[in-house]
Amino acid sequence: MDINLKDLTYLHRRLDKQDLDEKDEAGNSIIIGHLEKLLMTSERYTNGALALGATIKRILILIRDCKETLPPRFFPLIIDYIKRVWDHKVDSVCHDSNEIFSTALIIHKRSCAGCKSVQSLETKFAPSCHWAFTVFRWLISADFPNKSTYKCLSAFFTDFPSSLRQLEENDIETFYRHLNNHSLANSVSEVLVQCLRDQRCWSLHIYHICRFVDYEKCSIDILKTRLIKLIEKDGTLTGFLEALLASLTGSTSARTLDTVLAIVRCLIRAQKSGKPLVEKREFIMWTQYISSETMACAILHSDIHVALSAFNVIIDHPKRTCAFVEYDLEFMKAFFVANLSSQLPGVRQSILAGLKNGSECTEPVLKKMRKNDSFSGKDTIMIVPETHCVGSMQRERVEICDADEFSDENTDGVDDVKLYTSFVRYIWDRCFDSLAPEGNFNRRLMALYTIELLYNRDLYTANGKTGFVDHLNLNGTLNCLRMYAIISCLDDSYELIRTKALSILRTLEYKIEMVEEEYIQPSDELTASVNDTSTSASACRMQLYMSQNPHRLQPVLELLADTVIPAIERASENLTNIIETPVHTNLSLLADLMENTVDKNYLAESMEDPEKRQWWSNFCNKKLLPPCFKAADIVIPVVHNPNPEGYIPQDTLEDCFPSSVEEQADFAQRLLVCCWRTQRFVSQIFGWVFENLAEYGIVEVENVKRVGDFYLRELTQGKHKGAFETSVDGFEKLCRFLWKSTNEEHPKPIKWLEEIMDVEENSQRLLSPCSTRRSAGLPYLVVAITITEPDGSISFDYAIECLFEMTMKSLDLRIHAMNIMKGMVTNSGLSEPISMFLESLLFVALKGCCAVDFIERNSASQLFSALRTRVFGVTRSAVRSYNADPKNRQSGYEFFNKYPELYSFMVEQLRTNSSPFAVVPPLVILSHLYPTTASDAKYPLAPFVPLCLHIAIRNKFEHIRTQAVIALLSISDSETFKNLACWIGEIQFGWIRQNHIFTSLQIVRGMYAQDQSRSFLANIVSEIVRTKIWLNWKDFVVSYLLKLCNKFNIDFDMDDVVVEKPVLVKRPIAERLLRSNDVLKAELSPWLKDYETRRQCFIIIQKKGWDFCNKYLWAQMINLAIRDLPEAPQQVDSARILNLLYPKHTMITEESREKLCQFIRQELYSETSLWNLFTKSTACKLLTKLEMPSADEREALLEWINGCSDVDEDSTRLNALCVARDLSYTLKNNCDDVTKEFKLSFIRTVSLFLQDCEHEIREMASEVLSPFLGAPAGYVLNPFVCRILVADHTGDYTCDKRFEDDLIPNEPLSESVDRDALFAACAENGYREQKYFGDVDLFKDIYNLIDRAPSSFIFPECD
Repeated sequence: MDINLKDLTYLHRRLDKQDLDEKDEAGNSIIIGHLEKLLMTSERYTNGALALGATIKRILILIRDCKETLPPRFFPLIIDYIKRVWDHKVDSVCHDSNEIFSTALIIHKRSCAGCKSVQSLETKFAPSCHWAFTVFRWLISADFPNKSTYKCLSAFFTDFPSSLRQLEENDIETFYRHLNNHSLANSVSEVLVQCLRDQRCWSLHIYHICRFVDYEKCSIDILKTRLIKLIEKDGTLTGFLEALLASLTGSTSARTLDTVLAIVRCLIRAQKSGKPLVEKREFIMWTQYISSETMACAILHSDIHVALSAFNVIIDHPKRTCAFVEYDLEFMKAFFVANLSSQLPGVRQSILAGLKNGSECTEPVLKKMRKNDSFSGKDTIMIVPETHCVGSMQRERVEICDADEFSDENTDGVDDVKLYTSFVRYIWDRCFDSLAPEGNFNRRLMALYTIELLYNRDLYTANGKTGFVDHLNLNGTLNCLRMYAIISCLDDSYELIRTKALSILRTLEYKIEMVEEEYIQPSDELTASVNDTSTSASACRMQLYMSQNPHRLQPVLELLADTVIPAIERASENLTNIIETPVHTNLSLLADLMENTVDKNYLAESMEDPEKRQWWSNFCNKKLLPPCFKAADIVIPVVHNPNPEGYIPQDTLEDCFPSSVEEQADFAQRLLVCCWRTQRFVSQIFGWVFENLAEYGIVEVENVKRVGDFYLRELTQGKHKGAFETSVDGFEKLCRFLWKSTNEEHPKPIKWLEEIMDVEENSQRLLSPCSTRRSAGLPYLVVAITITEPDGSISFDYAIECLFEMTMKSLDLRIHAMNIMKGMVTNSGLSEPISMFLESLLFVALKGCCAVDFIERNSASQLFSALRTRVFGVTRSAVRSYNADPKNRQSGYEFFNKYPELYSFMVEQLRTNSSPFAVVPPLVILSHLYPTTASDAKYPLAPFVPLCLHIAIRNKFEHIRTQAVIALLSISDSETFKNLACWIGEIQFGWIRQNHIFTSLQIVRGMYAQDQSRSFLANIVSEIVRTKIWLNWKDFVVSYLLKLCNKFNIDFDMDDVVVEKPVLVKRPIAERLLRSNDVLKAELSPWLKDYETRRQCFIIIQKKGWDFCNKYLWAQMINLAIRDLPEAPQQVDSARILNLLYPKHTMITEESREKLCQFIRQELYSETSLWNLFTKSTACKLLTKLEMPSADEREALLEWINGCSDVDEDSTRLNALCVARDLSYTLKNNCDDVTKEFKLSFIRTVSLFLQDCEHEIREMASEVLSPFLGAPAGYVLNPFVCRILVADHTGDYTCDKRFEDDLIPNEPLSESVDRDALFAACAENGYREQKYFGDVDLFKDIYNLIDRAPSSFIFPECD
């Protein structure tokens, strides 16, 4: 008899040996008796796998802690239980099985004499304990290992270390093969660390790790972050790491360098234990293990992960008292400058973290400064003011006094302090240089982040000592020019740069002297522009001014409020005037200023002063809100118009109407944008007022009512989602204030809700305007009212009750109700109260999907989609099939226990409803469930099986049949699968309908994928093929059958299929031809005479690669591809064939090569060719591989490559670089007809790609150019460094002036802004820079450390 697990919950309380010794009537331990029953009947506990595992684990832990033993008969039962559940769908069950295994080993060893004798690695592991030896062999020889397999194996090695001697080479090879599996990597790494304790196998492990590194498909990140990390934590395998390092040193490939640096970092970090790894050496540095050449290769490598690993090796030393030496700082400089414009946010954060760690290592410097008295105020930065000014800011000059006045008597530490100071100043200089407008977005952003980091005094303070930071004199390094560089970032087109620059300017202690009239004038000119970037730049400049002059807040706010009124007056006269004198710009400035400069503390202090309180009251009620009301009323005709392209009022059409269609569209769009932005900023101002000012009672009641009417109008009469979303935030702030307000004259949110939900009387006034399919802003309105109620759930309960009532009313009310319900389900603020009504909401959605009207079904489906996400969770991966993600599934028992009424409803709906719209939602729910219930469970899924099967067979819609099959497979248990297999075996496929056949084949494929009755199902398919009853089936079904044959490796006679069959049938035929072992038969097959079949062969090779095809068929397929190229009907087929021939160009015969080259040239130079640019680029790529181009062709190709650098398609630019790479081989061979001018032109052309927006293309361009700089074979320079060095060699590099030498432009910044541009222009290539940044001398010094090849074939004068 099964035990009720609920009766054993007492086991999870605190128990001791006395509880374990409690006996039953027969004198046996009660708890151990429970354990035996649970183990013997565990297969039947399919419903409570989690509780069962936890109970068994608890009993075993109790036995272990009480130092008791178990009879031998228990241990095979425990292993049988682990075998059943160790790969369970629930991770907790797998984890419990691992703990059960390790605990059982401990208990077994306690009573087994044979196991006690094999406690150490030196002891020979013999099968003295048959059970332990059997378990060991079972773990080693597992057919389908999983995480639990290796967890258990690691536990076994821990308890039986001598078993490591029994491992064979094949076993270790299997471990490393599984190491590349991300799901197994952690567990396999734990086992490998255990194996490494046997030093005799180190050479074998080193061999496999080197193979792992060399194999491109293996992940180096797994090796670094899993295996090497665990070896570091172990702390006893330093010798193995040193031996491994010796085997890997010498290669400059990215994968090897990355691994070497990870090992070196691990060896250095091992010093945390306080024990030096090498005797007579205080600290171990990276130079102990690798050379400066290797470090230089890594620092300048194109692979950012390699460079970052090198940077971390230098910067992340575990001993904080270990000082950097000169070459450390030089390498850090080179890395920082080379990667300052990195596009990867993660890399930027890693660089900043490294700089922070390095800057914090000031303790050794402070110690030397304390020993040396000559550092009192010497070598600091001083500010020398100059006499002239620029604009409103005084210009100052930086003068660095690198004096030689250090005391000759005490010079200890002087050089180290100079090195540190020079390094910090160098980084400062590069950052301020990078703020130039010629730099790209990534460079400017990274420079701002670095400036923010390095100007933090706490960064240079160690143990409260401020000697070094005082010596740096942070404030002294700032001057007017550098401040201007940051201020210029306020006008940047990227908001992130503007906000970061403003944040830095607010935190720096350097104060700028501003003349209000001169400073605000450019801001006013920016405000007059309709360009959104100009508006934002003006707001940032004003925020900076207010942060420097907080006492001017009230006059500036009044000035801005007065400026809005003339623009509103002009717009009220004629709405089109809003384009010439925009209203939204000043409103935006007002909103931004109030939100970012007026905080709650300031307001609280102002309200205590009667004079300031009165000012805020007058400003709010007389100067701020009235213009906003008027502006909102003016833009209503546009904002509420259903036309999304723009709207011009009828009364203005005759006065101003552009002449051309383009002008009409531009005019309408400008009007629309200006009106929408006006409405947005009006709502933003209202929201700020009620969030900050209304609580002090200074907003008049009439204004409160008008703001409420404004939001109700916007959310019920608007037609665009953007308008709803801009209004709902302010409306929520208004509701929060009104819920707390005690003024009886203020409107109450509950009254609004009652008016909306009163389905008998007043709702038509509010609901009828909501004519859009999603009920306009009504869901936002209801949700905002319910989530802002501070205490209780009165509004929510009232709303949900009315919504359920509305679902019983008219069609319009039902649609509005479901749309509002969806809004409440998707809002996170209502996640807790809405959970009580999920079952009722599911009823509403399922019933709504049965409706006759499409619009009601549409709303119901949207509600159901939201409920599915709410019940089963957010899908963590892209949905590419009908199958549910395993992490988004629940057991049927769990689901129907939560929503019991749905069980009978879904059964009835699937049984009686024939509507295709009605059956899909229940099928989707079933596809998210899995069976764990026993035969006597309360909610078995078995009744759904025949219903799903009936729909899968009878329904006429293919997608519904597929969904029914997915649901059927999802809810089936092992017994159901057996019944399905028997049912399929009894089907007479020659006498049933095609849909029935197709469904049966889908079930066969689904069961096969789940390892259910594989051999039986394969026999069924084989029998179908043998009897040839499928020859008269429909093409779609035949195609699916042949795909199953390919998947099951079942032979079929291709000659039985008619060649004239449609393409669907030819796809699996083509796959079988390519994989055929009978090469002669495949070559002579009539199918290869059919063009469509050959085309399918080419498509398969393109998708799966040449390795998918039998290698003895390669020559045949190449010849067919060459023959089909001139006859290809579409250029996409031509491009496919050219791409297929490229990797196999060496297998093309001489005769075919000549014909192919002739045809390609004909198409390239023909004016009537139908090939597009991508196809031509692919043809050029192949042509340069087939034969060496002549001098004239090289010139033409070079010109073509130059033109491809600006092409939008990435694939075309990649093809152009492939052509350039092939041309580079000609240049390296120093052909007689290659001139030096052509070589330089080639290098300049390829260097254009070094500034491509795609890193892959930049890296490939660097791969082409690196050999010209003498880089070692296979080594690829950082593209940025490569561009600098190439420009220096070609003479194109011009040393840029330092920022301090540039003149500040005297013209206002607003003159450079296109005020007529409605939107900020997007850069075609956001990475390209208009000047050379970097430090060519530094890069040369680092690059000279690399053992380079001679480069005289290009730059003889440089050798």
